[in-house]
Amino acid sequence: MKKIILSLIFISFHLLNADAQSQASLSVLTCEPGKDVYAQFGHTAFRYVNPDTHTDIVYNYGIFSFSDDFLYNFVKGETYYRLGKTQTSRFVAEYYYNNRT
Repeated sequence: MKKIILSLIFISFHLLNADAQSQASLSVLTCEPGKDVYAQFGHTAFRYVNPDTHTDIVYNYGIFSFSDDFLYNFVKGETYYRLGKTQTSRFVAEYYYNNRT
């Protein structure tokens, strides 16, 4: 939970540093559940758009390393997620490819 809060603070400071006249925005993306065990509850990420700097990125707290013991750790609630950053177009394409809205 601490990592999620720290991530939100980081993104907020990033927005605060934007020019006051900027049209920058922050939005929440909610993705529908998938077929894999780790995707059964859907997913949420944050999108930051700043037309002045041509920035359109997604901050995605949910990146993990899929190892042999991932499912065992997932069931125990001992997964180790990290914050990822990617272009929105790539994020959307991945969910589209997996047939998830």
